[in-house]
This record gives sequence, structure tokens and C-alpha cells, in this order.
Amino acid sequence: MVRVLVLPAEGLAEIRDLEDEGLEALQHLVGGDIEELHFDGGLMIMNTDGRSLKLPINRLATSFVGRTILGDVVVCGGADEDGQLLPYQATDGPQGGPVKGI
Repeated sequence: MVRVLVLPAEGLAEIRDLEDEGLEALQHLVGGDIEELHFDGGLMIMNTDGRSLKLPINRLATSFVGRTILGDVVVCGGADEDGQLLPYQATDGPQGGPVKGI
């Protein structure tokens, strides 16, 4: 199990404990194939086809990384050398600061 922050493009952010952190579970959360984006606060997982699917801008996720992020995203603390997700911590916001807007 791993704790993640789910940032929907529309709606409220929520912290979830994922029982399954496999590819299919992550694809389900973001609505399709995944793309990873490493940033100072951890790892963001998003839909790789956000632009072609015309997904809405995720303003909170965009504020984390300073580039436009589309669709729902999952934020965790990164990944270990085996590719296992590390848990989200409340300080995993931009530059390690607190996450705003939740």
C-alpha cells in the first residue's frame, strides 16, 4: 500500500491509500496511458494523451511544476530503485513546501 495525493482537474484533491499501485490502477486514476514527471516535491503521474484527448487544465498540478498539466494526476514521493512508488508526504509540494489548495 502507498499513500498518494490525487489531484483531479475538476473537483477536490484527496489523499488516498492505494492497495494496488500497479500500472492498471494508475491508468485508471488518470484515465489512460501514464506519463511521469519528476519535480522537486516528488513524482507526478498523468495521462500522456491529455492534449489529444482535450483534457481540462489541472490548475493545482500546473502550479506544482510551472508547466501546463492536463487531466487528473497522482502525486507521490517519487519511486525507489525497483520502481515502487514512495508515499506522498504533506511536504511534497513544490520545492518541498506544503501543498496549497487542499
